[in-house]
Amino acid sequence: MIMLVFACLALLAGPLLYQLVNRSPRALNAIDGFVFVSISGLLIIHLLAESDESFGFLTLGVLALGLFGPLFLERFFQRIEHEVHIATMILGAVGFLIHTSIDGAALALNHGEGIVSSSRTSLISLAPAIVIHRLPVGLTLWWLLKPRFGIPIAFLALTCAVVATFGGYVLAGSPVVQSLEYTFPWVEAFVAGSILHVVLFRFHLHGDEHHHMHEGHGAEAHGSGHNDAHALLGEPARGVEKWISNEGIGNLLGILLLTFIFFSMPASHGHHHSEVSFFSSFLALASDSAPALLFAYFAGIFIYGFFPESSVQWMRKGGRVRQAAKGMMVGLPLPICSCGVLPYYQALVKKGAPPAAAVAFLIATPELGLDAVFLSLPLLGKELMVIRLVASALIAFVVAAIVSRFITQRKTLPVLNEALPPSLNQRIKRGAHFALVELVDTTAPWMLLGLVLAAMAGPVVQEFGISQLHPILEVFLFSGIGMVVYVCASGATPLVAALLVAGVSPGAGLAFLLTGPATNISTFGILSELHGKKIAFLFAALMLLLALMAGVVTNLMLPEYSGIIDLGSEVHHVEQGLFPALRSIALALVALLFLASFARQGGRKFFGHVLGDQVGH
Repeated sequence: MIMLVFACLALLAGPLLYQLVNRSPRALNAIDGFVFVSISGLLIIHLLAESDESFGFLTLGVLALGLFGPLFLERFFQRIEHEVHIATMILGAVGFLIHTSIDGAALALNHGEGIVSSSRTSLISLAPAIVIHRLPVGLTLWWLLKPRFGIPIAFLALTCAVVATFGGYVLAGSPVVQSLEYTFPWVEAFVAGSILHVVLFRFHLHGDEHHHMHEGHGAEAHGSGHNDAHALLGEPARGVEKWISNEGIGNLLGILLLTFIFFSMPASHGHHHSEVSFFSSFLALASDSAPALLFAYFAGIFIYGFFPESSVQWMRKGGRVRQAAKGMMVGLPLPICSCGVLPYYQALVKKGAPPAAAVAFLIATPELGLDAVFLSLPLLGKELMVIRLVASALIAFVVAAIVSRFITQRKTLPVLNEALPPSLNQRIKRGAHFALVELVDTTAPWMLLGLVLAAMAGPVVQEFGISQLHPILEVFLFSGIGMVVYVCASGATPLVAALLVAGVSPGAGLAFLLTGPATNISTFGILSELHGKKIAFLFAALMLLLALMAGVVTNLMLPEYSGIIDLGSEVHHVEQGLFPALRSIALALVALLFLASFARQGGRKFFGHVLGDQVGH
């Protein structure tokens, strides 16, 4: 009973925490960062912990519906955006009430009053985790409702949450609770998605309600990251904000909370087989990827730092075929994703670069990159790595040579040479900033997304029977998927590696690797804006056709290929791998680079690279 009291007090602490934030408006970003990480992470951990036979891909789809459904409604029905967001916020509050009742039931089980006969000691560490995680729950509930509906409604919601906690505690094991057992995974997933929507898309900080916390809204409305001007307390040293943002401080505190809760969860509650399998696969993929990724980052220092400034002039020489080859050669090794290559392409076009060279550069640069090459060897194997390299080069060359015939070259603009070439030290500094800051900032979230999707890919493929399709249909399916979605080349590599292990044909995996990084809505939009819709359509058709051809040929060349990585056990994987100590060191260094990027940008801007500007700002 004492833990039940503490759990309710933790909820009621929400208004007090809110007042502390009000007295220190500069802490808004930090509190938002804490809520962003802690609530999102707690929901993910909870869903993973509850993963069993009833929690499959359908449940993930329901969660995605709760997360993105309101967003689509707002975009298609902008006139009722306010009402939709209010409804979503109310649903999120209801979700918190359901969550608090579950907490009460869990506390009852921990106290020995539930219907299960598991030992008390197996659940004894669950109670502190429940109490601690309710601090951000109470704060978030107050934060969501008070600015919109006022203090009475917010207090009513907190009171309902306390009542729901007592109700869950009292009703644990009742027939009513048991009757919800079979349907609750879907209800819980949809509610979890709705909560994530409210937390991720922080609309209440952008609103025009000028309550007494309005002083902090200016900084919030423009996101976080490098623009944070102040630390939590007083004026920081001028260089501190370059390494950690205000939101990043809250993010790190949230990570510490999640780490404590995760490791304090008993095996019977938090470490089901599906969760262990997920983390085993994730660690196996991360361990395989880390050495190559780390090498690619450091190689990027020299590639970018010593990249010749006269490349545009060099590309202009020769005919269309030579120009396409030069654009392909320049773009292929550069570790720049599609989101980053578009400004380069626009700059090349405006500087008068020949169309063949510019288009080849546009395709080759995001399609592979030095980081993806190094990742391909341990994750895909020598044969598929070579095929990927050759196919990427040929497709960039062929598409550029054909499309450029229908593009009118812009008037050549003079390329200004630097008065004084940069020194060796300046080149290394410039390269280090690009490779270890800018490149990590843009690739880290995509790499994490690729690893997460890869760890989940096996069950998804098996549930939908994708691996049972005819190889040609597989190639067509994954080529089409790659055309409409965007994935970074480095992030797509572990995903395809896991798909291959799950039974997807190598040709289908290659087709996805060719179309996914190089084609997306933004690419088509830029081509349409600069060269017209016909050029954009021709570009898309050629990319799809050549990716299909490459996939079919690959299946003929590698009929018995089934992947090379082992996702069964990270312990076996590390022990049997080459240079296990080197893998561990590389994994630790890459994790530090990713964590530094996360703290520097803030969680919203970090994941905004993947989820879009509405999360990042």
